Amino acid sequence: VVELDRDFAEAWGQLAQAYSQMGVFDVDAKWSEQAEHAIAKTLELDPIQCDALQARGQILWSSSRGFQIRPALRALNAALKVNPGRYTVRWFRGAILFHLGFYEEAERDIEECLLANPEYAMGLAGRGLIAQYKGDYGAAHEFNERALAVDPAFNHGYIWSPMAPLLMGRIEEAREKARRARQVVPEETLITGIEGLIAAHEGNFKRAEQLADEACL
Repeated sequence: VVELDRDFAEAWGQLAQAYSQMGVFDVDAKWSEQAEHAIAKTLELDPIQCDALQARGQILWSSSRGFQIRPALRALNAALKVNPGRYTVRWFRGAILFHLGFYEEAERDIEECLLANPEYAMGLAGRGLIAQYKGDYGAAHEFNERALAVDPAFNHGYIWSPMAPLLMGRIEEAREKARRARQVVPEETLITGIEGLIAAHEGNFKRAEQLADEACL
């Protein structure tokens, strides 16, 4: 579309979104660079284009840009001023607040996200992670199971699924969920760390230390 109309801001904003999503999950620097080009072009055409503002927040809070918290939050806040109902922006802002330890604020954002889209798997899993960190392991397990029911191809749901059973002392269930997660995402180091925690809970500390070292490589 942008090849047909170089001044179509909405198309540039969507392109920025696509590149920024890839830039968040893929360490290849080209996605972030292309995202920033598309963001700049979009905002040159329309300074309050919501997709581009959201994309800017996503890129700023990524490993490629050193997780710049304040600039990312400013960009996401600006996107929500333009479109308060954009549930993906609320989820992403909630994710940042969660990582900073502001669980109540993160929960409010993700609740708003789920009001807009009750079937959003990342939102359901996000509620589960907050519940887990607040010590409500039963709710954490329930939310994550709901996320996987909504989206059976949701990789993050498989990665996070062993933790709540493990914290509730259901070791065999945690082991089975870790095994399943390993099938879905074979190279994921978070799963290695969880396998180490399972070994530690079983008293196999040598194996736990080995897996912890592997997870940190």
